[in-house]
Amino acid sequence: MQASIVMLGSPPTHEATQYAASLAQLLAARLLPGTLADGPAGSTAPPRLAVQCPGTLAGGTRPLPACEASSASGALLLVLPRPPAEQLARQAQRMLQASTLPVLMVPSPDAGRMPPRRIALAAEGEPFVLAQGLRTMHALLLTLPTRLTVLHAQRPHALYSGADALHAVQSCGLALRHLTIDACDVPAPDPATGILAGVQQVGADLLVVPVRARSRWGPGFAGSVTARVLAQSPVPVLLLPVSSPHEERQVA
Repeated sequence: MQASIVMLGSPPTHEATQYAASLAQLLAARLLPGTLADGPAGSTAPPRLAVQCPGTLAGGTRPLPACEASSASGALLLVLPRPPAEQLARQAQRMLQASTLPVLMVPSPDAGRMPPRRIALAAEGEPFVLAQGLRTMHALLLTLPTRLTVLHAQRPHALYSGADALHAVQSCGLALRHLTIDACDVPAPDPATGILAGVQQVGADLLVVPVRARSRWGPGFAGSVTARVLAQSPVPVLLLPVSSPHEERQVA
């Protein structure tokens, strides 16, 4: 299946729509509309993603189930525009539960520079592996003249160091030989403050935040570091579903 960018959110702003269209053009991807729906009342099933793809009949469309959307090479979920603050955490968590695809949230009306020239990736140092997200990140890194900076919030008595954070990113498969990659330690009282300060410090125009399964399904997502960063980031944020290495081995 051709690489696709799935656009969610209605109605999208003009600025955010332009961002999505420009990204699709850069990545040679289709821009498709999609919907996200919860299950029946009282159901514990995860939300369902439906993507409107060209049908077999002229002008027709068909819903694409989340499992099929997840297999699309380089597919990317795109929320346009970023929801209001009171809806942001719930919307992000619902989307991360509905699919293993990465989720890109674009602030509005300032949708960020296109193409992004400097990507900041927040990493605490704990090892992680990418599945579907690896394809999307490779597409971004291979297509765009991009510099990748690993952001690490440097706190007293932290379990991991900035060197651990850089090693975790390199080990997960994002350390391409021709990619310019560096690390930035940001002294901060808490991770969210450090990440946001790092974005400003390195002049990033896209922020990537790995999101582990325990966060995607945990009840405390609304108060998590990810939710705080989403609510305050001045640039688009790409939420990247990841797993720990031992979780990936269990699945395999």
